[in-house]
Amino acid sequence: MSGSEVAVLNTGALVPAEVFREGGIEALLSDVESRVRAIPTDATTEKGRKEIKSIAYQVSRSKTALEKMGDDLKADAKKTVDLVNKELRTVRERMDGLRDEVRKPVDEYEARETARTDAHKAVILEIEALSRFDEDPSVEIVKSRQDRLTELSGRDFEEFSARAKLAVTNVTEQLEAQKEAAIARDAREKEERRLAQEAELKRRLEQEAAQREREKKIAAKAAEDARIAAEEKAAREKRELEIQAQAAKNEAERAKRQALQDAEQAEADRLAAIAKAEREKQIAIEAERARAAKEAADRIAAEERRAANRAHCGKINREAAADLSAFGLTDEQCKAVITAIAQGKIRHVSVKY
Repeated sequence: MSGSEVAVLNTGALVPAEVFREGGIEALLSDVESRVRAIPTDATTEKGRKEIKSIAYQVSRSKTALEKMGDDLKADAKKTVDLVNKELRTVRERMDGLRDEVRKPVDEYEARETARTDAHKAVILEIEALSRFDEDPSVEIVKSRQDRLTELSGRDFEEFSARAKLAVTNVTEQLEAQKEAAIARDAREKEERRLAQEAELKRRLEQEAAQREREKKIAAKAAEDARIAAEEKAAREKRELEIQAQAAKNEAERAKRQALQDAEQAEADRLAAIAKAEREKQIAIEAERARAAKEAADRIAAEERRAANRAHCGKINREAAADLSAFGLTDEQCKAVITAIAQGKIRHVSVKY
């Protein structure tokens, strides 16, 4: 005989009048309680938990058998109704107390399991959140997130190890991409500052060269004018030819300088256009990465909400099944009743999720 069978009463061997006489139910219940409590149990194993639930179920069946015996006795002998009702209350209280006492290790174990798994899930959610930023992060911020990821990933996730490993892998890749992008942004900004400084230096040097050229021309012109004034009386015609020659020379030099300035401006415009195109390309790449990251985060959040809803509904259904089993229904009957209620097939009855 297995341990769970000791709680089943052989009602055929019991005499109702003897069971429900004054003090009779006490002896019977005390015997059942002592035998049930003497059964060794272990709530830390699947087999042990099933056996505990079976014992509790057998206690409920014994209570039901005693209630039926009492109801039959009342129908046969109205004069013992008051005594039977008193003993039935004792049966209910003692059997319910015994049932709860037997189930207590399972309930405590399941509570500990819920707290343990919830803690693992919370850490996984924190890991997944490490890759999300409200704005473009700096290299220092990304590194601090990577340090936190290293700290969290060292945890023993037990049966959640596969999910945690996937989260760590994904977040590691995303943080590395964010760090590379931050390094690229820093390098790009540094290069832009360098180019701006070089352009400013070049502009100042060109201005100084132009000023020296203008001063040189002024000095040359002053010397030429003095020479022309001294020789004007003796060689007016020669002076006129020299003036024309000098004017032609000046025009050629001006045209040459203008051509050089035009070429330099065109080169500067070309370099500026290349730099602008590169900046626009990097902006487009960053925008695409941000969009892809957001879509991935949205999909993960939606799946987590669906999983949480399924877990919540399953918990409600299991609790309802546990309550129904206390009334003697089998697991299949409990499942059928809950399914019918959830599908709205039983009028005036519903399950609140």
